[in-house]
Amino acid sequence: MSKQLIGGMAIALWMAMHSLAVAQEAAPTAAASGDVYADIPLTRVSMVVPEGFTLVPGFPGVTRADRGASIVITEVPGPFSEVMDSFTQGVGTDRSMRMVKSEQVQVNGVEGTLMVIARTDQGTVFHNWLLLFGQGPSTVMVAATVPEKAEAELAPSLRASMVGVKWDPTKTIDPFSGLSFKLNLDDAFEIRGRRPGGVLLARKEAEEALTPDEPIVLIFPSDATVVAPIETFAKAELTANSQFTEITNMMERATKVGEFNAYEITAEAKEASQQVPVRIYLMVVRTAKNDMVIEGFVSPEKWEQYLPAFRSMATSYTETPVPDHH
Repeated sequence: MSKQLIGGMAIALWMAMHSLAVAQEAAPTAAASGDVYADIPLTRVSMVVPEGFTLVPGFPGVTRADRGASIVITEVPGPFSEVMDSFTQGVGTDRSMRMVKSEQVQVNGVEGTLMVIARTDQGTVFHNWLLLFGQGPSTVMVAATVPEKAEAELAPSLRASMVGVKWDPTKTIDPFSGLSFKLNLDDAFEIRGRRPGGVLLARKEAEEALTPDEPIVLIFPSDATVVAPIETFAKAELTANSQFTEITNMMERATKVGEFNAYEITAEAKEASQQVPVRIYLMVVRTAKNDMVIEGFVSPEKWEQYLPAFRSMATSYTETPVPDHH
């Protein structure tokens, strides 16, 4: 992988993490305190949660809503030296970013670099603290987003938590870490994205820009405040957010997923944004806490190929406890 590609990926990922962190609104869980380390979902990293920050289920970091601040952690493919060189070059050529300061630090027994980069988002100046360190073919990126006006208050605890992170590159990552459920993933699929309390699945070989022709599965909890009959709720989900139109040939049945009552629907429709035909698989699982929606869709030509995977993953749904910290 070239330095230019690695650097471009790192900068794009950092900017995406900045946007995600600013918008993160999922319900937090209790934060760790003192020198107790909390595992960060989807990473091989653990950290002491800064005072006032909270863990968010399924989110690879911590947030502090009352200050508009957050820390997001990810692992970037590529040796530390290459990622670092390319990143600093990218910051130097991007007019939306300004390097405030940079210093060498010791992290997890290796050398790293801690940078402070200024960015403006919708009229608010943010100071983004970015820590990079690594070992072998992987680099860890710890990105803290802090409004400039809150930096003086938060800086000491942020810095201590960031440079104190622990990283175990041999650890196996649980793709459902931090979530309240698990599925048996079909061999063809992987988690491509997260939403509060849920995930997006796609084929491992699919391009980054997904199209309705590709099999896509969304799994997420309902935020409905009124409990409707499960069949009524399931049918309403088909047209929620106007994603699908011209729904026809709907087949439905009540079923069970483990101990839970469930409702399954298959249908033909059009994907609204591109007006292309799709086939939809929908399973609603009614748990004690909420309704979980498992929705897969794909082009009609690939329906028979992927329907068994949609159904197999949906019927493997199980609940798992979400630890606050350890």
